[in-house]
Amino acid sequence: MRRSVWGALVLVLAVMCGAVACTFDKTPAPPLQQEQAVKDWELVTYVPADDAEHIVPKKVTVRAPQLTADAALREMLQVDAREQYPLFPQGTTVRSVQIDEATKVATADFSRELISENSGGSLGEILMVYIIADTLTNLDGIEAVRFAVEGEHVDTLTGHMDLSRPILRNEEIIVK
Repeated sequence: MRRSVWGALVLVLAVMCGAVACTFDKTPAPPLQQEQAVKDWELVTYVPADDAEHIVPKKVTVRAPQLTADAALREMLQVDAREQYPLFPQGTTVRSVQIDEATKVATADFSRELISENSGGSLGEILMVYIIADTLTNLDGIEAVRFAVEGEHVDTLTGHMDLSRPILRNEEIIVK
């Protein structure tokens, strides 16, 4: 009887091991994806010129796996914040940038501070709009920019400029 108990136990263990072995995928596991290499990217953004009527290019180095439109605008805001007289309202953040690849129009979505904390003025609005548009149109695949605040398209920032249509790059406002 002892032999039959051991035999039955061995048989049960063999069946269980076979069942467990069948559930394992015998294909080799794919290699772990390597993290994208972080590298330095040169970004051209803009700051107001000394005449306060134009913008001047400012080259900065961005360290990231890739230079995205979101990262470009975040860096643009940081560059502005380091200026003696920042143009963008304090607390303004980039919520997202969506790019329509078919039309090559980017929608830049900012936090409410871009409007609610903006002191106004036509020249300030013009400079802000073109600093954003010209920074983004430096990137491949973007030819024009739409503006949104808190996810809603806006037709103006401070009431002086029509933003109901995408804004194209403006080379005439840039001085070198």
